Amino acid sequence: MGLEKYVDLDPHFPNRLLSYPIPKAITFLQSLLEKYSTLYLSKSTDRAVAISGLMNRIGSTLQCEQRYGVLEQFIHRTVLWSWAGLREGKIDYEDDKIPSWSWMGYEGGIRFRNTEYRNFRLYKKLRFERDRKALFTDVWELQDCHLQKDLSVKPPETRYQIRDLSGEIRGWVMYDVGDDEGPTSELAAVVVVGCSKDDLHFLAVRWVVEGEYERLGIGVVQKGCVSLKGTDIMIV
Repeated sequence: MGLEKYVDLDPHFPNRLLSYPIPKAITFLQSLLEKYSTLYLSKSTDRAVAISGLMNRIGSTLQCEQRYGVLEQFIHRTVLWSWAGLREGKIDYEDDKIPSWSWMGYEGGIRFRNTEYRNFRLYKKLRFERDRKALFTDVWELQDCHLQKDLSVKPPETRYQIRDLSGEIRGWVMYDVGDDEGPTSELAAVVVVGCSKDDLHFLAVRWVVEGEYERLGIGVVQKGCVSLKGTDIMIV
């Protein structure tokens, strides 16, 4: 039986998560959210509403907060998402503004970055900001690097290589929006989510107002290619 089928068929779900090793629990939750993101809903604004009850149950069982499809206990894993296919438009929730770091603000299927559990070290300052729909963390900027479109990646996926001054590839970034909407030559700032081996896994962000940034996408860059730009900022 596939793990995601426990949602419908297992009377012990989500309590069964407590018996899972952490890597298995992460895999299950990512699979669950990826599957949900591909479901057809008669109203796009049901995207956030329809899963909120399930996520609240999971958060209650794990004794952690959940916001907009992101679990506090696994926050570093569930903010590292990208589109699984064609990027679709933003959803107009009218009375509820979805934060930029949540995939619930858009239509379309997603996938999560899969990094080996034991080799992925978390940047522990990344956390929910208690009184607002924000993530609280630090922000860095790229040093002596520029972006170049990766022509080896086939549509609908678009990816940019991060290259240093000598032209050597130091990483990559993928944006949440298409070429006609997002930046194509510069990356303003990055928020480190975790690291593995010599690489930093990050959220690409841009400045909104003093102390606040919004998410643009995700990426990976080698250590030593970023410098600290600001502390205790919010991603809104």
